[in-house]
Amino acid sequence: WLTLSGVLAMEIFGMLRHYWEGMVLWVLTLAAWPVVHSFTVLLHELAHLSVAVALGSKIRAFTAGPFEFWDNGKGRRQTRVDWSRTLSGGGLVAAEPRSLSNARWDFALINIAGPVVSLGSGALLLLLFWNFPWPDSEALRRVVGFAAIDGLITCLMTLVPVQGNDGHSFLHLVLNTAQGRDYVDAIRIGTQLQETYSDSAAELESL
Repeated sequence: WLTLSGVLAMEIFGMLRHYWEGMVLWVLTLAAWPVVHSFTVLLHELAHLSVAVALGSKIRAFTAGPFEFWDNGKGRRQTRVDWSRTLSGGGLVAAEPRSLSNARWDFALINIAGPVVSLGSGALLLLLFWNFPWPDSEALRRVVGFAAIDGLITCLMTLVPVQGNDGHSFLHLVLNTAQGRDYVDAIRIGTQLQETYSDSAAELESL
């Protein structure tokens, strides 16, 4: 009986230990989610930013989660980090086109760049999650899996053609709908106002 009791106790201890280790892994993975999500948002917004810069657009503002910088209109760039925005999932790239005649297609490419990169990074991380050998790195494997899912969900959510989404702007710009033309007109007016403001500020500084 003592032997049987000892074996049973060891089995129960092994089961509890396995359960506990699994719980610890999930807690660690969930704790890493804010960092993973911030990375996903940053990658998505950097895609918008990179294409805008490559097309010669002038960057006026950039926001990705807690990170933000903007042009104050006097040629100076201001930056801010607001950690309360870590879980907001928001991002923004405000840019002026290289020329108003190219604004429609430039901004169509800028808008679609974020979802494309989110899709590509999510798919790549998913392949790593499934195929890469993860010896003694189950926690890291789960974090990679979370990052893959987060990237794919970000792609799908931003492609939904609702007001304010990348997919909505891209669709109307490509199809040259009334909303797409209004979008280009808003960019044109904003650019002209910004140029007027910058010229006025320069004149005031020279006085």
